[in-house]
Amino acid sequence: EDDVEDIEVLSSSPQNAESEDSKRLRLNCLERQRNKDLRSSFLTLRDHVPELVKNEKAAKILILTKATDYIHSLQAEEHKLLLEKEKLQARQQQLLMEIEHMETFTATLCNFRGYHLYFCGNFL
Repeated sequence: EDDVEDIEVLSSSPQNAESEDSKRLRLNCLERQRNKDLRSSFLTLRDHVPELVKNEKAAKILILTKATDYIHSLQAEEHKLLLEKEKLQARQQQLLMEIEHMETFTATLCNFRGYHLYFCGNFL
């Protein structure tokens, strides 16, 4: 019982009330800063979503939904481009092999007796 009375006396003392007030003010300040940072982050996100760039009053849920949709569309586009890149690289390899084959064929023709001057003169 004595301990409970001591705690009540300490918590109601002017010095303790001041520290509680300053603690509350500090916590309020931190919360305002957190809210400000969160709002700023939502505005930055909104400004990076093409569909929302001109929508100054977009709700947070709309920003999150449209940002998610935009990310999915970018991922689909990336996948499509990677497939196209693979096809182009395969085509490049095929063309390089054809060039190599043509160079070998031309060199063979140039070395063939009787056609040396004719082919080498026209290809080089």
